[in-house]
Amino acid sequence: MVFDKIQVNGSEIEAEGRFRIEDETVHVSTTSEDVGLAFKQVETTNAPVQLVLYKGDTDRYSSEGLTLKHYTVAGGEFKMELEK
Repeated sequence: MVFDKIQVNGSEIEAEGRFRIEDETVHVSTTSEDVGLAFKQVETTNAPVQLVLYKGDTDRYSSEGLTLKHYTVAGGEFKMELEK
């Protein structure tokens, strides 16, 4: 699925990207450096993640207490994997 706005621990960022949900894992990818920076801060602090993904004004996914398991940057694309 796609999103055009993301909220990470209360910080809302206008950014396009994709996400998919597999069991208890959420995969998020985007080319937005702002989103990449937000997740880099999470990786540094190892803080639990509150994540909300929107398309327009519609909340497509929302969860609290997620753990960032993987954070990678490849070819200008930021990829994050979060688990409940």
